[in-house]
Amino acid sequence: MSDYETPKCTYKKLFPVDEWDRPGGFYSLADVPIANEKVLVREGTVLAMDSETEVYEVKDNQKGWTFILPMKDVEIIDEADYLTEDKDEEYRRDIKRGLYGDHLGG
Repeated sequence: MSDYETPKCTYKKLFPVDEWDRPGGFYSLADVPIANEKVLVREGTVLAMDSETEVYEVKDNQKGWTFILPMKDVEIIDEADYLTEDKDEEYRRDIKRGLYGDHLGG
């Protein structure tokens, strides 16, 4: 799959965290007690989408965890924002207007 078919995202998820706000419990190999629960915002990649149940399958970019998350907790990163200055301006405008298809189906 190309990067266009698997867009980058940020996602929010409730994790058990240690005293340094790092994911803990079974999300960690460190033997550190869980201090609390906290909604963390992390970067990931959208692997799949189900518009009927309004969920994304997201893979965490740093740890490789895979989660099924409600669409409201996932924000797709606009790929056009990451184009370098030497890219064609017309291509950048076309992406922002959605002329290359709706890669998320909704």
